[in-house]
Amino acid sequence: MSGFDIFDNHHYENFATALVAFAVNHSQEFGLDFVNLVLERANEPKLREPKIEAIREAGISADGRRYRRPDLRVNAFGDGKRYLLLVEAKIGAGEQPDQLADYRKGLSEQKADVKILATLTRDPLSGSAAPDARLFWRDLRPLITNRIEAAASKFEYSFWEELKEYLEETMETFEGFKSKFPDVSGLLRETDLFLVALFRDTMKLGKMDDVPGGMKSACWLPELHATVGFFWRVSGGLQKDQVSKLLVWKEGTPLSTAKALATFENIVSESNHAASEGTLSEFLEQLGSKVRKALEVN
Repeated sequence: MSGFDIFDNHHYENFATALVAFAVNHSQEFGLDFVNLVLERANEPKLREPKIEAIREAGISADGRRYRRPDLRVNAFGDGKRYLLLVEAKIGAGEQPDQLADYRKGLSEQKADVKILATLTRDPLSGSAAPDARLFWRDLRPLITNRIEAAASKFEYSFWEELKEYLEETMETFEGFKSKFPDVSGLLRETDLFLVALFRDTMKLGKMDDVPGGMKSACWLPELHATVGFFWRVSGGLQKDQVSKLLVWKEGTPLSTAKALATFENIVSESNHAASEGTLSEFLEQLGSKVRKALEVN
């Protein structure tokens, strides 16, 4: 594999995790903050001054055979205990078949006083085994910001700034719509972020599939047996007054009967107002409740 292949979209997870491993190994403060974040999410006491080592894709075995290679293995020793943290990182992909279950089985046979299986993802991840700690890429922002503020050299400052910008760009999450969309692709990208925030982050739906075909930003939600999203033009039985509105379309019913919850303009306006007031989560929760209610009466 060419060295440049690591920048391919398929390898974003590898590159991002490699950056985190480098930061853990070369900054005692960041390493401590990262390990303690995992411990906190796993309801374990925090460490004070542990020795920490992060290893990329270290193989783990069980039953005498090698299992998969988790993205990050963190060994720590502190307060008289040995800690082993296995971290599986995801950006857009889901779990491979039995991936977390394999890690769990392999972890159970390792020698350590405290063993933790963790996930580091952009969106909520449903898998074959529940992790002990769930982390999101956005959780690393304050850790990196702390290092920016404490940087002792221009190079160190630049490293943390670049890392923060890279993660924010790659692991972008919905924090409201931009005041002006640069182009159509920008509009569609922000609409997708909004839908992910609504369905995965807020409504906790484990699976969402894109609806094929152009001129729509909508998702098929198997758990709800419905398609929810925006249709941008009249087609396939869609009525003119349904265009550019957040529609809830129940499985087995004509598209013309899909219930409209709000116009796209209202969604943009209300999302941005909620974001400015610090109540975006509450706004999305209310909207999620409206989606479920629409399916009850549809």
